[in-house]
Amino acid sequence: MTFYGDYPIPQQWPPYNGVACTPMPTAIVRIQTTEGFVIAADGRVRDEHGMVLTDDAKKIFPVHGQSLAYALYGTMGLGDDPNVIDLTSQIALAVQSLAGKTMADLVQYGDKLSRPIHKLLLNWKNERAANAFPENVIETDQPGHTIAHIMLFGYCNGRASEVDVRFFHRGQALAKPVIASQKLWIGYHPKVWGSAIVAELLFTSNDERFSAHRRPALVENKLISMSDAADAATHYIQACDSDAGRSVDPEFCPGIGGHIHIAAIMPEGFKWIVAPY
Repeated sequence: MTFYGDYPIPQQWPPYNGVACTPMPTAIVRIQTTEGFVIAADGRVRDEHGMVLTDDAKKIFPVHGQSLAYALYGTMGLGDDPNVIDLTSQIALAVQSLAGKTMADLVQYGDKLSRPIHKLLLNWKNERAANAFPENVIETDQPGHTIAHIMLFGYCNGRASEVDVRFFHRGQALAKPVIASQKLWIGYHPKVWGSAIVAELLFTSNDERFSAHRRPALVENKLISMSDAADAATHYIQACDSDAGRSVDPEFCPGIGGHIHIAAIMPEGFKWIVAPY
């Protein structure tokens, strides 16, 4: 598959006015239907002190001219003014650098995408003293401290694929990026990056606090429509951004909220179901 196109450089997930941004916690949902992928994300970005910087951030980005998109998760602004790395724009530049390149699969694409970002992070660390990388994100099923994720979704050579590219460090020593292909399930099997507590209570229990956001009619339905998938994804994010969500997960859920944007990725291309602001 050859990747091509003119790529606008996104300016979301800044730095905002020179502030290093820590958008994690966040909420991103993926549901795969027979028609294609539905990806939804919240719009909230907070600073390192928990202050909301914006509720209108864009966290899902199309790859122009392809049936492919990526979502971003992690710390997108590194450093303090005036020396700030804006990883959102750097990742967009890396995507642009792959225009015209032919890839065997999405894993190869993720590997090549990761290389300039890893080099950038390595140079950043080498130019600075200790504690250049954030240490506030530990994922229970992952080694080290997460810096950022790029989640790639879509179709490469006609094959539905999802690949996770993770940048992380161990004790401030930058590790080699992990590029991992993810298992896919067609139907109502939401994969979420967000509050695991809310996901468990919403999807695997009958907890009444989340009854307004539960979609029992979709369970085990492999013929789920894109419209139903978008509705289910929206309700997971809304469940996180609710009094009940903040009550059961007071550490994570206050960082989730704002404008929900939703994308559809089909074999024939990308479209917005709900566009970002």
